[in-house]
Amino acid sequence: TTQAARATPPPKSEEDTAVNNLSDVMSSIPFLEQPNFDLLPLLQSVEEKKRGIPLSKDDWELFCNKDGSVSNPSYIRRIIFEGGVTPELRPMVWLYLLDYYRFSDSAEQRENFINNKENEYLVMRSQWKTLSEGQIKRNKPFYKAKTIIGKDTVRTDREHPYFAGENNSNLDVLQDILLTHVMYDFDLGYVQGMSDILSPILIVLNHEIEAFWCFAHYMCNLVSLNFLFKLDLLQTSFSTIISQTRLQF
Repeated sequence: TTQAARATPPPKSEEDTAVNNLSDVMSSIPFLEQPNFDLLPLLQSVEEKKRGIPLSKDDWELFCNKDGSVSNPSYIRRIIFEGGVTPELRPMVWLYLLDYYRFSDSAEQRENFINNKENEYLVMRSQWKTLSEGQIKRNKPFYKAKTIIGKDTVRTDREHPYFAGENNSNLDVLQDILLTHVMYDFDLGYVQGMSDILSPILIVLNHEIEAFWCFAHYMCNLVSLNFLFKLDLLQTSFSTIISQTRLQF
């Protein structure tokens, strides 16, 4: 069978610095390429492993239970680690990989969860959308974030069909998610380059609320792993990593 043909994934390397921890996180996400750190030549002696078979829709259905829960998430992650996910299945699987859905939840639990998360997002979005221009200008942190987000949004890869053309509404959605995330996480605010993390999530999911929560959970995990950095240093290191990273589809 397809599953029997899959090989055991190589063990994860353990680095001793927060920078390397962050590098590991970035490389584990399917739409980001490994940053070009100086320490990488030290890993060239590791034997290269051939890419495995991607997780397909047929594979996925084998793990789906009658109540809507998904069994054996560790094995699913191993398959994805080795071979990725077929394009048509990515919108569903990324919701699990980016912690929006839980593998153990039933279909009924997910429905209730989705309703709650939709309401929570809409409340946060309305908080900044109802601000007057004067209120925004008097709120210096939000005004600064809004200015930077506006510049980053128009610099999004306009050659990609999802963001191409003038007056593209997808750029408005991208900006709305980033501004709502500022309301969600005041401490982090906005760091230049976060739009580069969000854009492939939005492209794959093509859903504003789902993309927001996947992005928010990813950013939360990213920040928590950088425990050795103060926030200002985290922002600097994050910007540096993003500058060395390109989208890969």
